[in-house]
Amino acid sequence: MHAPLDELQIAALISSSAGIFSIASFVQATVSGWRRLAKRYSAGEFEPDRRKYLVWARVGRVTYQHYITVGGDERGLYLAPLYVLRMFHTPLLIPWSDIQVRTRKLHFFMNVDILDLGEGLPQLRIESEALDPFLAYLPSAA
Repeated sequence: MHAPLDELQIAALISSSAGIFSIASFVQATVSGWRRLAKRYSAGEFEPDRRKYLVWARVGRVTYQHYITVGGDERGLYLAPLYVLRMFHTPLLIPWSDIQVRTRKLHFFMNVDILDLGEGLPQLRIESEALDPFLAYLPSAA
């Protein structure tokens, strides 16, 4: 039979879990290219009125399984993860004019828009349904 955890062991477990989560979030933001995007496209305090929550998206090589918020207005495309996952993932506001190419493809029974922002920046793949309200701002699909 195992002895119950004492307060010090519980504190150590919580601290190590928080540390692992922080490291994983940093690695995810770095590998995906989100940190590079944030340097150029930080949304600051901006949050659009029109937005959709729990959207599937892929930034660079990292898939964000239904925890991205997608929104926008005439200023640009807004992307942000859920609040609890924002460590190292600054909300983004990408001007529509910076989206150079848009392609729509089927991805596992779901339409996805592929957005190219230019050389040196990660490609974005976003569930098409979340972008449909903003088609007037987006380039025509190739």
